[in-house]
Amino acid sequence: MSIVRITLLVSVWCVLTRELTILNILLGLGLSMLLLRVMGDSDREQNSILVRKDQKVSRRVTAGVRIFLRPIRALDLTAFFLYELVLSNVRMALMIVNPMIKVKSTVIEIPVEVESEEELALLSDLVTLTPGTLTLDVTDDGRTLYVHVLSTEDPREVRQSIRQGLARRVRRLFE
Repeated sequence: MSIVRITLLVSVWCVLTRELTILNILLGLGLSMLLLRVMGDSDREQNSILVRKDQKVSRRVTAGVRIFLRPIRALDLTAFFLYELVLSNVRMALMIVNPMIKVKSTVIEIPVEVESEEELALLSDLVTLTPGTLTLDVTDDGRTLYVHVLSTEDPREVRQSIRQGLARRVRRLFE
């Protein structure tokens, strides 16, 4: 990790929090190192060399773009998840307050397109954190989630919502 980047991030942290204390500087230092670790070291990625199957060597040029896009994609995923979280909480509150609403729980099989275990873990965690849904199981190949939905009129709508909403954004985050 670059000392210049860490110093810059700690400085920005101190300006944003309007505190110049030892504890705040240490907190900014920890957060800066974590942020750089999560986003990846762009110098290392830009200088890495890939060997293709046909033995041609090429430089990876997309690392800088990926580093820039990850925070934007993370914000997109976070905003979408918070929106879904509020919506699900409202639905659950209405079910509790109104006894006339019938609960139609079901288990839905949702095929997902993930490239890594991290993507699968994040997706299944986000589904489970959403009120009214629970990830029950994942197939051995990691291509299908089994999700218990507390109340739904149309399982296809829930399947489509998870695939086009959360799963698509999680996949984009890890591209």
